[in-house]
Amino acid sequence: MEALNVAKQYPWFSVKWKDGRAEAKGTPTYAHGHKINLGPGRLVDGIWSEWNWDGSRLTIRNDRYGFDPLYYWHDPASGDGAIAVSPNMIQLIAEGYTSELDYGALGAFMRSGVMWGNDTPWVKYKALPANATVVWEGGKLSVSGGPTVPKANPLGREQAIDAYIDLFRQAIKRRPSTGNTVIPISGGRDSRHIYAELWHQKMPMKQAFTWGPYKSYPWDEVQTAARLSKKFGVPHEVVKPAPGDTFQQYEVLKNTITSMCADDHFFFIRINRYFRERGFDCTYDGNTGDIISSGTFSTRERHAAITERRWHDLITGTIFKQWSPGEESLRWVWGEDLYKRMSA
Repeated sequence: MEALNVAKQYPWFSVKWKDGRAEAKGTPTYAHGHKINLGPGRLVDGIWSEWNWDGSRLTIRNDRYGFDPLYYWHDPASGDGAIAVSPNMIQLIAEGYTSELDYGALGAFMRSGVMWGNDTPWVKYKALPANATVVWEGGKLSVSGGPTVPKANPLGREQAIDAYIDLFRQAIKRRPSTGNTVIPISGGRDSRHIYAELWHQKMPMKQAFTWGPYKSYPWDEVQTAARLSKKFGVPHEVVKPAPGDTFQQYEVLKNTITSMCADDHFFFIRINRYFRERGFDCTYDGNTGDIISSGTFSTRERHAAITERRWHDLITGTIFKQWSPGEESLRWVWGEDLYKRMSA
C-alpha cells in the first residue's frame, strides 16, 4: 500500500493583515474540476472550485452544489484577520493552522454519517458552502452564496417521469465521454441509469467495472453488472482489493483524503489506483439518481418536513433515527462526559 505524504499532497494558501499590509504565502492561484457554461443568467454548471490572490484580494469560489470541496480556516479573534484555504484540512493543520474540535458537529456526524451545512470536525474550519463566494481584503472576510431550496413543482407523476428522463439526458449530453472512459456499475439504479443513457447516446465506453467484495444488497451486484455490460457490448471486470491491502489501510487513506468528513466508501482508494493503473481519463457517477429512482429515502414524514421547511425535525426526527446506532449505544461507547459534549 502506497504511503500518502500529506505535507506535499495538497495546495494551500494563507494571508493575514499586518502593519497595514497583506502577508501571503502558499499557492496564490488554484483551479480544480470542470466548468460548463450554460449561458447568460444561469449558474455555471460542472464540479469545480478555485481561489485567486491578486496581491490585495483573495477570492474563493465553487460550484453550485459545493461538490468539489474547499475548506477555510479563520480566527476572528486573532487580530490579523488571517485566513487559510485548501482542499484538505489536514494539510492546513500540518501547516500550523490548528483548532479545537467541534463536538456538536462531530455528534451530528456520528449520528448521520455526514457533516451538516458548512460544519467540519474543527471549530475554526468551515467547508465552503454551495455556490459560495468568499472574499478576503484588508483583513476583512465576507462570505456570500449558499445552497438554494427549490420550490415544489406541481407536475403529475407521468409528467415528472418524462421531465426526469429529459433533464437527465441533457446532463449526460453536456458531458460527452472520451475514448478512454471507464464506467462504475453496480446493482444500484443510478449507475444503471447513467450506463444506459451513455449507451443510448452512443458515447464510447472502454471498460465497465464492479467493486467485488461490496455486499450490501440481497442481489448479486456483479451478475447484474455483467449482464448489462454484455447487453451494451462493453467489457466488464471485477475490481478487488490488491494483495496485501487491508481495510485499515484503506480507511486511513480515505480519512486523510476526505479530511475526516466521510464515514463510507473506503473502497474508492483501491478504485482510484485501478483508474491510474489502466490510464482511464473519464468516468461518471451520480449523486441523487438512486434516491430519486428507487425512493429509498422517501417517506411521508420526510416529505412533510421538507415541504414545511422543518429542517430540525427532518434531521433529528427522521435521518438520525435511520442512521444513528441509538442514543443509549452512543452514551455507552462515548461515556457520559463525551456524550454530553457530542449532544450539545
